[in-house]
Amino acid sequence: MISPYFYFSDIAISSKMWWLELVTTNEALDDTHTDVCFYYLRKLLRYGPGIKINATTTDFAFDSLVRRLYDDFSKDPLVLVKQTSLLSYPIGLYMPCNTSWREVDHVLMPLRMYNFVHWILCHFDIKEMCLNTYNSYTKIVKEPVILEAVRPFSVMIPYLLFHTGFFEGKNIPEHEALKPLVVKMVPKLLQQKNDGDCGIYVIKYAEYFINEMLKEMPKIFNIAQVRKHLATRLYVYAKKKQVENYDTDNDWVPKDV
Repeated sequence: MISPYFYFSDIAISSKMWWLELVTTNEALDDTHTDVCFYYLRKLLRYGPGIKINATTTDFAFDSLVRRLYDDFSKDPLVLVKQTSLLSYPIGLYMPCNTSWREVDHVLMPLRMYNFVHWILCHFDIKEMCLNTYNSYTKIVKEPVILEAVRPFSVMIPYLLFHTGFFEGKNIPEHEALKPLVVKMVPKLLQQKNDGDCGIYVIKYAEYFINEMLKEMPKIFNIAQVRKHLATRLYVYAKKKQVENYDTDNDWVPKDV
């Protein structure tokens, strides 16, 4: 156990195993790893110098809420109206450092595919009204499986937008606004070599996207070095918070995560 705990906004890390899983090649990341990293990406988007892209992210709870509701939603879309937690995301609430989707052009969503225990990145391009999916393991996790996993988001996100007033004043007919989002596969992505490294690739895809450097991604990652670098950064942030006792939602983060 770690005492005192490391706090990343509302996420408390008390176990040394959390750090070991983060630095160990081929070790799968859990939802707290991705939530911590995407929290810092949101802070980077809000406070980082030189960041020009206008975006926010979701978290693992969003992924879980959408999947859990989808079957009931398929029978009656109005069940969404009572889901205050889900409806909070597009209006910029529920997560620390969230931003209203009316104020951004992109939403980056880490999604976990339960059948494969595999993370993918789903990028909601608001201007194009499409979902771009980033898959780091195409030789194993094929396109039809990805499309099936992303379908609940393709279908439900337009309704989330509709019920939170996103389309107000846009002169878009309701039947057009509620059409499922087109899903696209992002080609020629850097691919993982080990089964458990998908979460790291999702984090790096998001980081390179935010810095508008996707086309400049290296052709190969030293995944052990990437993991150690990420863990070191997070440890330094958390330790600094303990020592200086400052507000976790307002501290600045450097350009690279």
